[in-house]
Amino acid sequence: MKRYIEVIFDNSYSMMTTVANKPKHEHAKQIFKDVVLPFLDFNSDDVAFRLLRNGCEEFSKAVKMADSIELTQNVYGVVNYNNNTPLFHTIRDSIDTCQQNSGSYDKMLIFALTDGEDNCIDYMEEVFDELELKKLGIELDMLLVQFAVDSEIQTNNLNGFSQFIGAQTIQVNGNQLVDYKLAKSRLNKALSKSVLNNSYLLPHCFDTSLKGKNYTWNELELQGYLRYWAGMLFREGLIQWDPTAHNSLNEAEFRELKFLCALRFKSGFPAELMKRMFLQLSSPYYYCLDEMYWDFADAKWKFFPTIPKVEPVINPDRYKEIDDNPLSMQNNKFSSNIASRNNYRNHFEKYGEGNCYEVIRHNEDMLTFSLKSTDISKNMKTLMEGDRITFREKRHPGRPRKTQY
Repeated sequence: MKRYIEVIFDNSYSMMTTVANKPKHEHAKQIFKDVVLPFLDFNSDDVAFRLLRNGCEEFSKAVKMADSIELTQNVYGVVNYNNNTPLFHTIRDSIDTCQQNSGSYDKMLIFALTDGEDNCIDYMEEVFDELELKKLGIELDMLLVQFAVDSEIQTNNLNGFSQFIGAQTIQVNGNQLVDYKLAKSRLNKALSKSVLNNSYLLPHCFDTSLKGKNYTWNELELQGYLRYWAGMLFREGLIQWDPTAHNSLNEAEFRELKFLCALRFKSGFPAELMKRMFLQLSSPYYYCLDEMYWDFADAKWKFFPTIPKVEPVINPDRYKEIDDNPLSMQNNKFSSNIASRNNYRNHFEKYGEGNCYEVIRHNEDMLTFSLKSTDISKNMKTLMEGDRITFREKRHPGRPRKTQY
């Protein structure tokens, strides 16, 4: 199977924040080299590298990598972290590139690592059309790694964004980076269960350290798991423990028996399909059917994606990264975004109850606005905290009349 994979790396200002005694981006680079890179196969995968958009308005560019060495050099070569986080538009650029290249690949994947939510003025509903995403017409998977995102609001909103665009998401908390080996192990296990893993051999759902009760054969047979079936599985080499020598099973052995009985005796699958299914699993068969399923279209096992129940909320610190960056106001790439946001914010603070204002656009080339006092109260709308507004172009003669607020 030929795959096209885009790797999006966060080069925002907040990646210079120190976590576990060194900047986030140093942790991210090491994690990428040690954990993410081994999942990429340059013999069968075409891999492209993309940084975040250079500000909210410019386009991002994906550069195809020749091999793992070039990709590693590009990741470690990122040294400029004076950007904000135009996450929505960057992933939108990546999706557009995937659509353009879809005819050459069996599968396409977007892998994005970010340490915070989008902080441009556009909301995800304005950048992505949910119906459009469902009708892309290409085999596209998306995986979003939340790297050292310790704000509960940001985590919630990134979960909501992942759910909105149909992406899987993995969280690596900042406090986990204190013990690098543990963080590496957790992320490796999470990636093994993600769409990034193209290996047919699935990792186990649990191990021998699983704690639980012991089950007697009388209890097991009452649940429909016959000792005779266990004997057949032992003779066929599917289980390594002899049921005639075991008067009870521990939790791990019981779950293994439960999984094997479902496939071998309860499914009714033909023998040839059974052989193929077991080729993608490893003994001992510590798997759970409530965590994984057999995809008949792809003829392989897959884990169910984790879909958190979330509702995006207004984040009062959404623009903190821009406000904290000492270069942001001096850099043209931020100017129109910040000017329009701050211009509206400053005038909104002066919006007194009972007063009426109209929106004035200052410059055709810059998205900067202000509010001008007016006595005309027609079509006035009162803004409440959390309301969203869109600044529209002025009505031109000959066009249908639109209500202006």
